[in-house]
Amino acid sequence: LITRLIKRGQDSGRTDDNEETIKKRLSVYHLQTAPLIDWYKKESKYRHIQGNGNMDEITAEIVSNIPMPPKG
Repeated sequence: LITRLIKRGQDSGRTDDNEETIKKRLSVYHLQTAPLIDWYKKESKYRHIQGNGNMDEITAEIVSNIPMPPKG
């Protein structure tokens, strides 16, 4: 993952995609973001969206998982 992100930084010109910054971002994710998955699952508000595919496919999957408000 780190190697892929470093390569992405080289290809995109994103200067903050270096090993130190990537490791820090991953640490923050594991400490602060990942625990939210369990909370949202317990609240029945978690939806797993497959991020592979083209932009239109991913967008369609996201939209199909957004609950519509009741009419009235």
